[in-house]
Amino acid sequence: MLRRAVTAFAPLAALMALASCGQGPVLAVNDAYVRLNPNDQAPSALYFTVSGGPEPTTLEDVLSPSAVRLSMHETVRDPQTNVTKMEPILRVPIPAKTDVEFKPGGKHVMVYGVNLPARRLHEMDFTFVFGNGERIAVTAPIQEMDGKAASGMNAMDHGNMDMGSTTPDTQPLPTPDGTPRPVQTQTPAAQ
Repeated sequence: MLRRAVTAFAPLAALMALASCGQGPVLAVNDAYVRLNPNDQAPSALYFTVSGGPEPTTLEDVLSPSAVRLSMHETVRDPQTNVTKMEPILRVPIPAKTDVEFKPGGKHVMVYGVNLPARRLHEMDFTFVFGNGERIAVTAPIQEMDGKAASGMNAMDHGNMDMGSTTPDTQPLPTPDGTPRPVQTQTPAAQ
């Protein structure tokens, strides 16, 4: 009788043991946000943390349909002159089971030409491309330079305001002297 009970519960016990094993570390991008530069002519910055998965890989690229161009950089200090400068990064090693931070004063992604729809929505979509073939889609909130949530069109009640003439979202913001900028388009990278 005891033998039958053990035999009957053996598959259940094996299933419970497998369930308790867990999946282990998974490659992930966390805590992403854009620090918006108030000067349209200057780049903004994207900060985030990459959590390494079970195997090492590399961060190869970051893409966004909401920006003209993105590039990875690192702020470095020359120990002899104590001068800091930004150097471009082609790829970033992501060790297994380790966090790699992109933060102010260190690694970051320069975001050039944040488009008007993203500014109005206060968020941007990004795709992180890794050397192991994984692509991770992330939506990041846009913050002002002081770290506060971006304010603007969505934060105000425009119900009774005279908006004057409207311009389609595809039109670029005018230059500081009021002259129109040439329209720039971005073709999504081949996937």
